[in-house]
Amino acid sequence: MDIDSLKPFFQPERVALLGATQKFGFGYGQTKTLINQGLGDRLFLVNPSQQAVFGTKCYPSVRELPVEVDLAVLIVPAKVIPSALKDCAGRGVKAAIVQSAGFAETGPEGKKLQDEMVAVAKEHGIRIIGPNCMGVVNTANGFTTTETVEEALRPGSIGTIAQSGVFASILMDVAPERGVRFSKVITMGNRSDVDETDLITYLLNDEQTKVIALYLEGVRDGERFLRTVRSATRRKPVVVLKGGRTPAGRAATLSHTGSLSGEDEIYSGAFAQSGIMRVRELEELLDLSKALAVQPVPRGRRVAIVTTSGSVGAMTVDMCTDLGLIPAELSSDTVRSVRSTAPAWMNVRNPLDVGPSPLFFKGVEAVMRDPNVDGVIAVLLIPWMVVEAIRALGIEIGHSLADLSGIRGLLKQKPLLFSMIGTRELKELVQDVLGEDIPILSSPENAARVFSHMARYGDMLAGSPA
Repeated sequence: MDIDSLKPFFQPERVALLGATQKFGFGYGQTKTLINQGLGDRLFLVNPSQQAVFGTKCYPSVRELPVEVDLAVLIVPAKVIPSALKDCAGRGVKAAIVQSAGFAETGPEGKKLQDEMVAVAKEHGIRIIGPNCMGVVNTANGFTTTETVEEALRPGSIGTIAQSGVFASILMDVAPERGVRFSKVITMGNRSDVDETDLITYLLNDEQTKVIALYLEGVRDGERFLRTVRSATRRKPVVVLKGGRTPAGRAATLSHTGSLSGEDEIYSGAFAQSGIMRVRELEELLDLSKALAVQPVPRGRRVAIVTTSGSVGAMTVDMCTDLGLIPAELSSDTVRSVRSTAPAWMNVRNPLDVGPSPLFFKGVEAVMRDPNVDGVIAVLLIPWMVVEAIRALGIEIGHSLADLSGIRGLLKQKPLLFSMIGTRELKELVQDVLGEDIPILSSPENAARVFSHMARYGDMLAGSPA
């Protein structure tokens, strides 16, 4: 695949928006979004029934644009898109994002129209993302073809590919409060031309992207996909959440994006053989992606757990064991170091339950330094009444937690997966202390799942059996 053919989708010189409108409904948000990006004279609006939209001049057709453009965004009725693409070709367009629905996902007639659209595009050398999609987001330059919360445009290193436009939009809505930062977000819709394999190849060669995360309902060309991801996973981690696991789910994907999702067991086996990490739910996708983006892959499966609650420690170690992880046996040096400052009631072992003592982060640092430990899951529980009591003493809760300088020096050597149970305000306070290099995961159980995925990925990179 020619990677340069996808460049206009993410770094367009000039953009034409066909179907620009200020009437509330489909196209309204996309129009405002493109205008508000400050593209200036690089953006051209097209609508034969309007002279201006939101104060910006409209052209009656692409043919009448004063200059050539390299990217066209189409939000016009499906039936006119083949002819619109012919007009686009006459003005130099090499990439088109077809956001309109009404194609293969609607049945045989829609499929026929989609085939006609693709034939026109191929004839004129135009690459297509869509139809039935929301397009792209590039946080590196702030370019987006779909409306999203401003905070989601803060640059990150997770490249995300989704078949569903709404799924990707909601993902971007919730990502900021989960500490997830994207490099690129692409929705494929019906994948009439550009597909998941093309986009994986693009993200694999994108310097900003460190992790590739996908929501898939099916794979268009299985052999090509597997050949690509076998190579890709050796260079960057690839995480997949796949819809259509059950017969009912497969029927839903067919009506949603016209995708035949196939037998789930086949996908699971193929993903595992190619080094893909498969997750089962959205929270797991977010947690694993953000951990991989900022944490090193463990060199083994030996995990230590540090917590302020013995019950949660027991549940977490149970989950780790169920997932094939090995509860690490702490070294005598680590035990001696912790005991030197621990109260008499503390049982220094793994899981390390520090209870109400102020030794939580000291315990984390101690086990991080242990050569018998490949990674750490830290689970902090602080009842809100304790927070209020600390504040009543005039102590800033963030400053009272710990000095993390010793821990930060160890983060490149082994992963530290952090989880909290408590109020949203407390989580925000603690995240400010931790910084973005120690993300808070959604639950202790998900922290165990994330460590398990990362350990298996580490085995694959090292050439060991998974």
